[in-house]
Amino acid sequence: MFNLFKRNKKSTDYKFELPKDTISFSCSHVIDAGKEILYVSHDEEGDWQFMCGDSDHETETGKLICLEHITELDSSVNELYNLPIGYVAERKNKKDKWEIYN
Repeated sequence: MFNLFKRNKKSTDYKFELPKDTISFSCSHVIDAGKEILYVSHDEEGDWQFMCGDSDHETETGKLICLEHITELDSSVNELYNLPIGYVAERKNKKDKWEIYN
């Protein structure tokens, strides 16, 4: 799994205040299929989720990934480093601006 990130690693400035090895959640669509991250949640418990925005997610297809690796997959998520707990951000595609709400 880590070879995948070395191969696809992009230059990024890590802006999150959490340690780079903080575990976050994603979906197999983002991690395995390379779909764009279109939905980000900073859950009430403080957890981060980085999803493709599709509605067909199953618990068993969830993935654990270090926060730093998410920013390497898509550096635009760095824009959300200060997303408050309990808020989500969405966009229609990677070129769109994030819409933030709670």
